[in-house]
Amino acid sequence: MSESDENVRDKSVHEGELTSSSSTSGEEDPPQRRKRKLPRRENYLASNAYPPPGWYPADPGYHHPLETHVENLLPTQQDAHSVEVPAESAIKFDFNLKTSLKEPTVLSTPSDHLQLLNSFQYFNSENWTNVRYSEIQKLYNARPGFVELEGLHISEMLSITHGIIMQSDALKSGVFDLLQWVQDTDNFSKDDLVKKIKDIFSGEFQKISLDCLQLLCGRRADIIEQRREAFLNLVKDKFLKATLKKIPPSCDFLFSKEQISDFLNNNGGINKIFSRPSFSAQEKRNTGTSQAAQRGSSRYNQTGRPTAPFALQYRAPQYPYRSYAPMQPYAFNYNFPAYAGNQRLFRPQYKPQSFTAGPQAPSNPRKSFNQHGTSNQHISVKRRGRGVVCQNRSKLVEQTQVVLKTLKELGWIVNTSKSILVPQRSLEYLGLVWDTWNNKKSLPQKKIQGLQTTIARFLTQQQATLREVQGLVGTMNFARLAVPQGRLNFRYLLRHCISMLQNNVKEKTPLPIQVTKELEWWRQNCDRSSLLHLPLLTHFLTTDAAETGWGAELNGVQIRGEWSREESRIHSNQKEMLSILKCLHQFGPLLSHSSLLLQCDNKVEIDRSVDGPSPAKSRRSDSRSLEMWGWSEAVESWSTQQKALLMGGWRKSTINTYKPAWERWVKWCQSSDISPINPVGADLAQYLADLHFKHRLSYKTILVHKSVVATLCTTENNAKLSSNILVKQILKAIAANYAKNRVETNIWDTHIVISWLSSRNPPILNMWEISRRCAILLLLCSGRRVHDLTLLSISDSNFIDDTEANCLTFWPMFGSKTDSVSYTQSGWKLYSNNENPNIDPVLWVRKLIQFGKDRRREGKVSNLFVTARGAAKAASRTVIAGWVKSVLSDAGVDATPGSMRSAVASRGWLDSEPLDKILSRANWKSIKTFSKFYKKEVRPLPNVISDSVSLRALFKPVR
Repeated sequence: MSESDENVRDKSVHEGELTSSSSTSGEEDPPQRRKRKLPRRENYLASNAYPPPGWYPADPGYHHPLETHVENLLPTQQDAHSVEVPAESAIKFDFNLKTSLKEPTVLSTPSDHLQLLNSFQYFNSENWTNVRYSEIQKLYNARPGFVELEGLHISEMLSITHGIIMQSDALKSGVFDLLQWVQDTDNFSKDDLVKKIKDIFSGEFQKISLDCLQLLCGRRADIIEQRREAFLNLVKDKFLKATLKKIPPSCDFLFSKEQISDFLNNNGGINKIFSRPSFSAQEKRNTGTSQAAQRGSSRYNQTGRPTAPFALQYRAPQYPYRSYAPMQPYAFNYNFPAYAGNQRLFRPQYKPQSFTAGPQAPSNPRKSFNQHGTSNQHISVKRRGRGVVCQNRSKLVEQTQVVLKTLKELGWIVNTSKSILVPQRSLEYLGLVWDTWNNKKSLPQKKIQGLQTTIARFLTQQQATLREVQGLVGTMNFARLAVPQGRLNFRYLLRHCISMLQNNVKEKTPLPIQVTKELEWWRQNCDRSSLLHLPLLTHFLTTDAAETGWGAELNGVQIRGEWSREESRIHSNQKEMLSILKCLHQFGPLLSHSSLLLQCDNKVEIDRSVDGPSPAKSRRSDSRSLEMWGWSEAVESWSTQQKALLMGGWRKSTINTYKPAWERWVKWCQSSDISPINPVGADLAQYLADLHFKHRLSYKTILVHKSVVATLCTTENNAKLSSNILVKQILKAIAANYAKNRVETNIWDTHIVISWLSSRNPPILNMWEISRRCAILLLLCSGRRVHDLTLLSISDSNFIDDTEANCLTFWPMFGSKTDSVSYTQSGWKLYSNNENPNIDPVLWVRKLIQFGKDRRREGKVSNLFVTARGAAKAASRTVIAGWVKSVLSDAGVDATPGSMRSAVASRGWLDSEPLDKILSRANWKSIKTFSKFYKKEVRPLPNVISDSVSLRALFKPVR
């Protein structure tokens, strides 16, 4: 066959391929007939040289080399003796290849099943917590096998198991009854069969099935609640916690995704709402002092705890264990390979001991240590140990050699230049000199000289910056461990340091007189030493303090006493210390030159004075701590009862106001070297000028400070200080300057809060919600002070509930700001608001009385307002002010609780209320008080209902 013929034949074959896929009927064209006349061998090769079409990938750009329909190319039975293959009897041969996608790990829930789950669990609903199972569980508890196992609380799982078994028995019984009925009944219809099935399976079987569903759903709701509680415990603010608790769970999350997202966005994000979880002391020790040296990945969470504690365990060769020295040498170095991502801890092990080591970088160990990223790099880590101690010198030398040899076998390199390997009786260690022979500890001579030099510089300059004072405080805080009574002689320096925290670090401040006295004491006594080991105990003293008296026992001898009226008012911690002082006064001769073990109820005070530094401020609640500041000389000869009577003339709120002002005056006098008890007019005028320029106090606050100084200083100087020409002139200048820079302020509108209260029903009625609504309503009705709410009582002599007239009357207790012998504040008569119960003061007062009944009985008080949580007691002004502030914030009013008085009075003036009614309602005597301090322009705000109901009509002062 020539080359041209082969080309023609190949061309014919390809043309036949192109036409065979589109030709379906009619006579065969010449190329088709020629193709069937091919030799059997060539036809076979053409059919088998390529894989079936299903083998090729579904690529649109890929073209098969041969026609995919090959039925015309295959031989048939009629072609056994002939080359021609009949087209009508072709054999179909094909492989269908395909790939499958990865099955999902968790199948998708059908929509109907998901809808059933949401209805069973009450997801996205407030009733999800009401799905309970405890009562159902009791029906399926059975002994033995289906109750709680000893030490294993899984009773709900056992109840579910028992329920499933009972469900299976009920199913078997129902099927048997159905088959028996079918066998006994000859003719029955479809409706009869359905009715019989309902009768059989709607009884016990359906009940058990529903109980099992209740057990499962109730247990799931319980688990969800426990998981949610773990998150709720991390919420910082109690109000945010209550709001977050109201967000129901969904079928996907513990909290509804949409609601929790809005909650986080509206409250500042996760870091503002949640606090970091706390860890046990063992976890803190594992992450605090030991730093990391581990090979492997470094993964830390937010708290710095390593996720893999000991990935690298270095084991030394198993040398035979020899005698062990009780302590490690003074100092040594060891090195080991450092890898990228070193972890926090490195624990070499040597049979049978192991120890933990880490890098020495206390400031930021992990950051600096993990910077070594080369795998072949070695880092040297310094390790400080303890000294080897022993009473026998030769044995001590042997033990030291054992320790050195053991460390070298472990691969550590001991730094002999920094180690003391010769036995010593006196050793400088950890910054102190330890003299075991003389049983003393003291500061090293170098530290003594440095401390004396620093103190001399302070005494010479008589002033220092914040950084210098902080450095000296740190040095003394360490030196007090060795200097006897050192902690008692740097208290004023510590207070002075705290008072300077607001100053510039480079600003020099004069040293008070008390600080210079302490520095002089330290310069003379810093070289003294204290005992290393205290002598054996010779006496045992036990004390106890109660509300009415105190008692003590020393070596079997018992004494007791009662508190005076003045002493009974102090804090319980101070009573404990005072009882100890009384015992020491009585047993003084017996306790001289002896060692005493003291045991009392309140260990906090003892620990604070013995084991740690003294606090910067000692909180005084003693009744003598105020009037004795300036009146000590005048009342020195008074009896205790007379002093207590004098103390009764002070209102508690006045004491709380005067105390910080007096402390500021004493501090200023100390820095200016002025007597705080016997000042002159020029001193007071200079002090008032400093309050204006340095402290930027307002004119009214400066007047309070002037009154405090004039009242508490020596009684003979009171009139002189107040009438001094310099004091008057400086106050006049401050007032003029204040008036020049004063900006007229306006007051918020009470209609905002009233409208908010009218339209809002409390979601949950609890003690806190009722208390705050009742407090805000009483202030809106009366316009009285927040402090006046603490004087309301529900005792028979102070409260009348007239159910027929539907009104209440309070007669406040004595103690208001304006109360005196000749004048007391008027009574409160409250009327009911029948139009809107949300702002009905009578209704909410009665609710508060009912809800707080148990709290008043527990606290043994009759006050209308009691604390909503914690110890049951009468609510203070601060607590009530917090309730009022929360209502104002929720209503969108940015104001203080004290502004309620001005807002109510100003709104009444704006509504053209008679002036005498405004004065009598607010308990004012003079019109000047209202016009000068409380009458302000009401701030206009949009979207406020102008015709909002006025609560002033629901209050009437009575006498």
